[in-house]
Amino acid sequence: GDLLYFPKGTSITFSTDDFGLGFFCGQRGEGEA
Repeated sequence: GDLLYFPKGTSITFSTDDFGLGFFCGQRGEGEA
């Protein structure tokens, strides 16, 4: 869905900050931050 697509420079608002951080960290990888 849309949650899997993030254009550069686009600000996404999640219901919880923890979810947002976990999502981005998960997409980048454990070693990339």
